[in-house]
Amino acid sequence: MSHALLTKAAAAITLALMLAATTVGLTGCGDGPPRPGGRQVIDLQTGEVFYLERTGRGGFFFPVENPETGVRSLVPLDRPETMIDGESAWDTTRWVVQGRYLADLQFDPETLTDKIDPDTGEYTGEVPGSPQRIKVEN
Repeated sequence: MSHALLTKAAAAITLALMLAATTVGLTGCGDGPPRPGGRQVIDLQTGEVFYLERTGRGGFFFPVENPETGVRSLVPLDRPETMIDGESAWDTTRWVVQGRYLADLQFDPETLTDKIDPDTGEYTGEVPGSPQRIKVEN
């Protein structure tokens, strides 16, 4: 390849990158309509399960404040990942709180609900079919 052809290719790539950066700068990352959906969460103190609705464009910063108690004790309640026949899959029979949320408790661990195993994070209660919805501005 000749030097002139390489220079033209480099200029075209540079121009494409500048246009992409300008587009992102003008439209903004995370701007636009609110994202649909939300997260299933549990209150680490009361054991109540809620569905946390997204009302803005951003994400959630856990733990989230429970509007009923005023305590930042709502964390995600997730299906654990497991191996089935050598393949990664979601275990649809169990719910867990990830260990990082239990490790970062911002309140007395003695107040942890008895519905969560403090060692494994496994939720032992029953998840309601339609948990109460909480809207959080984000």
